[in-house]
Amino acid sequence: MSNKDEINRQPLITIIVATYNELLNIQKTLDSIYYQKYNNFEIIVIDGNSDDGTVKILKKNQNLISKWLSEDDHGIYDAWNKGLNMSSGDWIMFLGAGDTLNDDALNNYANFIKANNYDTNFISSKGKIIDFKGNFVRVIGKILNKKTFLKYMSICHPGSLHHKSLFLENGFYDINYKICADYEFLVRSLSSLNTSFIDKILVEILDGGVSAYSFKGLYETKIIKLSRRGKILVELEWIIAVIKLFLKIKLLNRKLT
Repeated sequence: MSNKDEINRQPLITIIVATYNELLNIQKTLDSIYYQKYNNFEIIVIDGNSDDGTVKILKKNQNLISKWLSEDDHGIYDAWNKGLNMSSGDWIMFLGAGDTLNDDALNNYANFIKANNYDTNFISSKGKIIDFKGNFVRVIGKILNKKTFLKYMSICHPGSLHHKSLFLENGFYDINYKICADYEFLVRSLSSLNTSFIDKILVEILDGGVSAYSFKGLYETKIIKLSRRGKILVELEWIIAVIKLFLKIKLLNRKLT
């Protein structure tokens, strides 16, 4: 294939969605993918053997879902790894059940890829976090800066694009991490990352994912950082983060009572 043909062709985007008992959320995620203005994509859904009716929704949509399975797994990252093994796309995206793409999200990504002559292997955007009632919470997402990324997860991971070569070079997600394997993978891949950023909100994220309000997530992040940075600074950052999370949960509980 000539360089011109490579630039002009429409990249195939694989969207992997992991579910477990997501009856109330999965349909809106699937709908947001179906109604994209861009049409060269495949949807892979990996379900963890749900028993709430999620599988019925998947069967109802099976003509539009490229591949899906429902079986016991070892958490979201095990599900993502299964999805990666089933994927055919040049680019890989991960969404949680309840997350939704803006209708021009894939168009934005595809146009960006072609405009930059495919000279990138990781692209992120901004994401708008909403609560279970649909209320705005906050906007997240900055460009991945390799110097500061070892301090904190600055990007919006849901809806970001990973070129398949990243997984071929660096392996899949480490399922020993239950909350922060996405962060660990990117840290592990830093030397091979060629990052880009689209300064637009392209995804809405349902608040309360696996990494939200989690002391275990903070602990896993500390372990990841300790493999790359000095112990004293990492421990200090961890203590501060734990205090902030404690105060955040306390404030949230006050609002709910």
